[in-house]
Amino acid sequence: MVGDFQQSIYWHATDLNYYRAVHEALIADKYGESLEFAVTFRLDQKQLDFVNETFREILNTKDGQVRFVELQPRPEVLPGKVIRVPLVAKELLPEGKKFKDYQKARIEAEYLARWIKDARTEKTFG
Repeated sequence: MVGDFQQSIYWHATDLNYYRAVHEALIADKYGESLEFAVTFRLDQKQLDFVNETFREILNTKDGQVRFVELQPRPEVLPGKVIRVPLVAKELLPEGKKFKDYQKARIEAEYLARWIKDARTEKTFG
């Protein structure tokens, strides 16, 4: 079985409990073994610092959460950059209309895509 508790997305808490039960059953066998990988090749240093600081607070084993495994940088990691993009609902969503979650997500995604396009044009990502 290949899996990662902190990268999995569960529909219900029971899904996580089932995953835990399968994991425990596999490693309880004399041929079972649990390995933990922490090096990420997807993030540069600033993003890595942001993820570690943010998720250390969230994945804290409380209220059924999993334990956070601090991510480590790959060899020759780049410095990276983290930016915040303001997403203000009243600016994105017209008033007086109810939106479903998927509609809100699409509006936010379109806004973010325009923001990225404009930012690249303005060389914000220097």
